[in-house]
Amino acid sequence: MKKQTFFDRISFPTEYRTLDELKSSIVLLFITCLVFFILSSLMIVLNLFLFSKVILLGTIAYEFILFYLLNQHTRKFIEKKIKGKPKKPLGMTSSIIFGILMTLTFITLLYTMLTPTPLTENKFISLSAALAIIVLPTFFWHELVMWFKKKGLKKIKLLGLMLMLSLVFSNGALAVNETMNESSQDQGFFEQIGEGMNAINKGMTFISQVSDFINNIQTNFQNYLGLTPQQTQIVMVILILITAFLFIKFLGVIVKWLIVILIAWIIIQMIFL
Repeated sequence: MKKQTFFDRISFPTEYRTLDELKSSIVLLFITCLVFFILSSLMIVLNLFLFSKVILLGTIAYEFILFYLLNQHTRKFIEKKIKGKPKKPLGMTSSIIFGILMTLTFITLLYTMLTPTPLTENKFISLSAALAIIVLPTFFWHELVMWFKKKGLKKIKLLGLMLMLSLVFSNGALAVNETMNESSQDQGFFEQIGEGMNAINKGMTFISQVSDFINNIQTNFQNYLGLTPQQTQIVMVILILITAFLFIKFLGVIVKWLIVILIAWIIIQMIFL
């Protein structure tokens, strides 16, 4: 086996020789996401908001990879088990479902990165500890998968998709919760509701800003190319489809280097936060 470099270690493996290795990686990813989410929640209770946010980012990043590998596994299962005409529609449906989940997860990751966090602890210690925790599973992932394939895969059933989907909603709830962390612990019930409404309003504002940005692009295309509104919409749909195609085309590269991107973001926070 070729000796792995440091960058090989921290770039997440997306190719697996056997289906058992792929299954092992999926189960380990789910366990990692669950442990990270619990840890992130506990850190909020301890008022370690920066540490909690970085671990939450790790949870979302691993969750994104989880959906990618689940899509791979589902397509291989369909190719192996399904015969005849339903194979292609089922494969396409699988790609659409997991594509939507990955898109929502990626947006959640970006939104959480951009959300300001109050600094209530030592910045360097929190970021360094969170960075080590996030990198550790990736660094030893090959060994973990090999061990789990031999010791644990036959003893555990693949966890249901609904449990995995619950992580998406849990992450969203935690992200909202982090926007409420400036409130004191002795706040009244109605004040906390007010903070929650503010968080929801911030989310709606973000969605509105994205919508306005798209509308501005559409208006600029219409004015620059001299198109009718209907023609502009057709052009926008084509551009969106091309963008989606390129996103899917390079999805394997994004997944492989997502943890590395997160590491770079954490290091930048250490320097400039």
